Amino acid sequence: MSINPQASRTRRAFGRQMQALREQARPRVTQKAAGQAIGKSRDLVSFMERGGQWPTEEQLAILLGLYRVDDATRAMVEALYQTAQETVEVWWTQYPDLPRDLVKLIELEDVAERVQIYGGGTIPGLLQIPEYIEALFRFESQEFGSAQSEILAEVRRLRGDVLTRHRPLVLDTLLAEGVLRENTGGNDVMRRQLEHLLAMARRSNVTIRIIPREAPVAAGATAPYSVFDFQGDPSMRQADLTGGMAFTEDVKTVRYARRLYEYMAGFALSSEESMHRIEKLIKDK
Repeated sequence: MSINPQASRTRRAFGRQMQALREQARPRVTQKAAGQAIGKSRDLVSFMERGGQWPTEEQLAILLGLYRVDDATRAMVEALYQTAQETVEVWWTQYPDLPRDLVKLIELEDVAERVQIYGGGTIPGLLQIPEYIEALFRFESQEFGSAQSEILAEVRRLRGDVLTRHRPLVLDTLLAEGVLRENTGGNDVMRRQLEHLLAMARRSNVTIRIIPREAPVAAGATAPYSVFDFQGDPSMRQADLTGGMAFTEDVKTVRYARRLYEYMAGFALSSEESMHRIEKLIKDK
């Protein structure tokens, strides 16, 4: 199963149309005001306008009223919305019980042009193989039952399709060498995971750089986070938190995340050196 690129294009086109209607509204309506009208944040309105998420029918009705669109425009927009909902489906809608934070992350990965992922002491989900994912979810399977953990593992595997689709997501990631020396799932699983990383690193849209063990920096102690870039829209930082995720477009926060990324990258091997290091780790397995 792969991501439906038509779904992404349709959402982005609808989002641009809603943005145009908001900007044409008189009196002027800001994203903050639109968010307040639907009981949500400015960030969510921005996210919908860039095509990351569909509004609900209720939200759409409130926004069209706020933008004071005429009856003809309202009918046209509502017809487009209904047609899209009936004919365009994205793969993650087949999993209705996914956590909202995870759905938002999937939507960001789907619409972004580029992402920087500081993996630190983790291998990013986009680069994990099924056997490695299964090993990671072994405890969750014991705690919450195999059905839920199998769904989450399958969803994580499907997320990786954004790297191999037509017009793939461009990924730049930093990894601490320590996580590659772990034995998650056993020797065979870890070797296949390393082989997958090496294969992905050879793709033109994927850059993997390793912060070696000898680097004088606590690479594995820095919490994982991502910075997403979009065409014509503000960048967004996503960070993993205990029990959830945090998303923000705050300019200062995004700039700080970029500076931290570049600082940590200063301790990393080059992409070519990193591939050689992965090859060596494979031979040692």
